[in-house]
Parts: sequence; structure tokens; C-alpha cells
Amino acid sequence: MSELKKILYLGVSDLGKSNVEWYYYVFKESFYRFLQDKRINAQINIDLYIIQENYDFDIEKYDLIIIGSGPYFGLNEILNIYHRAANFNIPIVSWCTGFGSTDKIEEQSNELSELLLDLNAVSVRDYKTKNHVVSLVESRNKDIWTLANPLFLSRDSIEIQKNESEDILVNIDQQLDEHTEEQFEIAIQILLNKGYLITLNPLNLKARKYIKFFGEKFTEDRLSIIEETSSLNRLKRLINQSLLTINTDNDVSVLSASVGKPFISICKDDNIKEFADYIGFQKLVHSNEQLHAGLILQNVDDIQSNYCQMLKQIKKVKNSYSFDTIYEEMINILGLKEMCKESRIEINESLAGSIPEHYSGKEESPIFVGGAGRSGTTLLRVMLNAHPNLCSGPELKLLPMISDLYNQTNQLTSIMHSYHLEKSDINDIYATFVSGFFRKFKNWSKADRIIEKTPHNVLIMKELANIFPKAKFIHVVRDGRDVASSLVEMNWRDFQGKPLWYVQNIKNAAKYWAQVVNKAINDSNHPQLRDNVLTIKYEDLINQPEQIIQTVLNFIGEPWSPEVLNYDQVDRGYEPEESSTKQVSKKLYTKSKNRWEKQLSQQDKENFKQIGGQLLVELGYVKTFDW
Repeated sequence: MSELKKILYLGVSDLGKSNVEWYYYVFKESFYRFLQDKRINAQINIDLYIIQENYDFDIEKYDLIIIGSGPYFGLNEILNIYHRAANFNIPIVSWCTGFGSTDKIEEQSNELSELLLDLNAVSVRDYKTKNHVVSLVESRNKDIWTLANPLFLSRDSIEIQKNESEDILVNIDQQLDEHTEEQFEIAIQILLNKGYLITLNPLNLKARKYIKFFGEKFTEDRLSIIEETSSLNRLKRLINQSLLTINTDNDVSVLSASVGKPFISICKDDNIKEFADYIGFQKLVHSNEQLHAGLILQNVDDIQSNYCQMLKQIKKVKNSYSFDTIYEEMINILGLKEMCKESRIEINESLAGSIPEHYSGKEESPIFVGGAGRSGTTLLRVMLNAHPNLCSGPELKLLPMISDLYNQTNQLTSIMHSYHLEKSDINDIYATFVSGFFRKFKNWSKADRIIEKTPHNVLIMKELANIFPKAKFIHVVRDGRDVASSLVEMNWRDFQGKPLWYVQNIKNAAKYWAQVVNKAINDSNHPQLRDNVLTIKYEDLINQPEQIIQTVLNFIGEPWSPEVLNYDQVDRGYEPEESSTKQVSKKLYTKSKNRWEKQLSQQDKENFKQIGGQLLVELGYVKTFDW
């Protein structure tokens, strides 16, 4: 494995934070995919930095800086970072970058020319930007690659088939002006009368209040309002469920095309028009001033009549674009070209599908969540699952059995040696095996990282750490008295239909809780695990959710996302029902805290003190046995 390479991706907050993160996730996904295709087995971490004025950060630790997608070239902050990077000889590359106001170009032409000439590689998002760049570098030898809005180049596949859905998703990013609102209202009412289902979706916090006001103009059941803003993956799912989209945000129109859905764009500027020209959607783009209800209705009819033809055109144009050229330049800059094994080794076809999807150290391994049953592990799972970069399905339940098999395999030393298998080979085999259970779900979720939550993961952390040396573990602890009170209400049975021993009475439940927590704490101090286990308390999670989730995200190396607090809005209908399904479908509540005070008899309390009383003291839940 090569040394760790660090990339800094620069985003700009005035685009709206969600858009910045969308671009960042597309960059990460596509770059790791490129590394996979080229068989480059490198450790690469990519950090997002959202530029803030007068905010200092440690730039010298990075091997490459990316000026991200958006109108960034002319910003003072970009120019300042460029000068700082030059002091440390850090290369800089632009990725699908654009210009903002043309006034900036004239005001800062000398500085911009210097920046553009010094960039190690230049890629821009449209031909208008390319023309500006060419004028600034004049005739000097500089390769400039024109890509597209990166949201269009995400890896979503496009199926050429007629969509039978009657749903129209209307995405709004701000309050509409009086004329546009009036025409929207007329068009939506007519579409409702024709039998279409209309969903109003706010793209940011600013639009939420306005959409609620606008939606109150309609009384039909066929109109629904989404009250929370959506992550990128959730927005993709909403678009996929629709026949078409109507958008006041350019990026969402591009995203709609990327996943294979026609769009109608109500644009505030010309940026979307060049993209619409590429894919032959010129008649579906309207300025606020020219908009009238008849145009929207005509567009909907045209889309219905030419649906498959439109999808074929989108797919054709999408397939003509690629990030490969700029990414090849980036691996040259990072000194990774010699690691490209594509032409030097023969890949075993039977193993090709098992190559990890991503090549950053943190993306290669799952994140494991566990704790004693009824400790709040499901709540943590669904909150993290709402993060746009993470996905987590229901309990796999197989890992304890796989762990037993893994231990048995390692005991067959002579047999393994006969097959020329070292311990590292066995670890790789099991890593591929376990990862195979997650791969399709991760692809479907369009997330970078998988979280597996099974309570008893904390009992097999050593085994999992051998299989996945870079794995992170999160141990959720809850007051054992509440755990025991909840366990005895569970109708949990083994494979033979017999009640599990630890749900039969408080004494057994206390013993089980103490055993699980003690083993997890002891194992977390093992040298192999010491820096890779985070212990959190359920009570802290429900009382201070933002603070605790921020701690968890810092631990696993992910940026903050407000979506984690809106976990109850995520559609998890594909999951089988579990013991906590109903509870985690609601907003956070604290009524399950201290339930033991009402449910435990005095004898139950005495039994618990004998078994788990000292552990309660050590964990800080009580100071004495006087309770």
C-alpha cells in the first residue's frame, strides 16, 4: 500500500451549502471510481473545505488542491489560497469550474491570468467559461478541458422506457416573484385537474416556509408537500419516483437529466441554457419573465409524447462526457501513474467484481455499530443512515456466525499452509466475503460508506478488526436498568423457538448487559482497537443529538450534515420490521429514559445491584448503591 495522499476540495458557501456538498460527493464518487477502473490501489483522503472569509486552515499538509465546481475562479478567497499554496509548492487543479460575474474578469484580469497559467490542469464546466479562460491566457500553450456540470456526470444509469408514474416533482429554491407564482398556481391547478400527482419539494431552508404557504392554495389530496430539505441521495430517489420535474434551481434540472428524468426549468440566468442546448431541451427552459402557464402545460404534453426519445438523447450526451482526462492528470500530479496496473497484470475475472468500490483508506472498511440489545443502536443507525455519504440497512445478523467460522479457519493452521494461505490471505478472503453482502445495497443507496449495526458486533470487534484493519467501531451504552426493563418485554426467541435466556427475567437481563458492556470495554483497550472504538451513551444521544452525532462524524471522518437530525423523514419502507422500528420512525423523545423507576420491583432492583451495580457506578450512572 502506498503512502497516504491528501486532497483538499474547495467549495464556496454562497452557492448554498447543499449544492457545495453535492459537487463534493460527485467528485469523490467519480474519482474513486476512476481509481478502481485503473486498478490503482492507493490511500487517498479527500477533505471538503467550504471557503470562509478570513478563516485560516492548515494548507501545507495537502498533496493536491481542487478548485471545485461552481463560479469560483474570480473569488478573492480562491486567489488568496492560490498564493498560499504556491508558497508550499502545492499543485492546484480546477474541476468543472466556472466564472461568476464577468465584471470580476475585467477587474482581476492580471491575477486571474497568473492563476490560470499556474494551474497544473484546467477543466471548466461550459464553453462560455472556456472562452473566458482562453481570453485570459491568450495564445499561450495551455490545455483546457470542457466538461459539464458534474451533477450530470454522476454514475446513475438511464433506463430507456416509458414511465407510468403520474407524479410531477416541483423543486423550489426560493420565494417566487408575483408573476411566476401566479403562472405556477394556474399550471399546477390544471395539472391536478388532469389527474397528475404534484409534490412540492423545498431545496433549502429558505424555501420551506414559502412552499408551505404556496401549497395552502390547493385543496386536492393529489398535492403533497415535503416539509424537510433533502440530501442529494434522497432528492435522487424523489426524482426517480417521478415522471418529470419542474425546477427553479439549475442544478436540480441537471440532476434530473442525470438520473434519466425530463425537466422543465424556470431559470434566473443563462447558465442552464447551454446545458439545455447540449441535450436538446431548449424548449423546456423558460425565464421568469416569459413564463406562462400554457408553456408549462405544453411542455408536460410534449414530454409525455416524446418520453423515450428524450431519454435516448440524454443518455447519448451523457455517455459522450468523461472525467477521465482530468483525473489522469491528477494521478500524474500525485505520482500514482506507475501504480496503474491495468496494462501490467492480468485481472482474474472471477475476482474483478470483488474489488473495493473506493480506494480511500476510510472507504475500504465498514463502520460497525453495536451494544447490548435495547441500548439505542437502532436510533444511531437510522440517524447516520440519513447522512448523504452513509448508508445502513437492517441488522445483517450473520456477523457473529461468520466470526465463529473465521476463528475456526485460523485454527486449521496446517491445512491453510497446505493451500499456501497466510493469515493475511484469510483476512482478505473474509473481507471480500463480508463486503459482498453490502455491495449492491451501497450502490443502490449511492453512498460512499456502509454502516453495519448488529448489537453483538461489540462482542466480535477483535475478529472484525483483523478482517478490516481500518474499521471504526461505535459502542452504544445505556443505563443497564432501562436495558433490563426493556429486554424482559421482548418476545425474542432462538432458532428453535425458545425464549432467549436474557429476556426471561431481570436477573438474566442484568447479567447479559454487564457481560456485553464489560467485554466491549475490555476489548476496546486492546492495542489493535484502542484508537478505533468510540463509546457513546444513549442518554447523551437523545438529550444532545447534534453534539453527539458531530462527535461520531468527527470520529469516522465525515462532515456535518443536518439530514442526520431529520432521520424520521427518510423512507425505510424496504426494511423488515425490527423491535425498534416504530420508535425510530418518530422524532427524538426522552420518555424511555429512567423507565426502570416505574417498572422494577424492589427485588428486581436488588438483583440488578448484585450483578450490575458496580458497573453502573463505573459508567457514571450512579454514585452509590442507594437507589
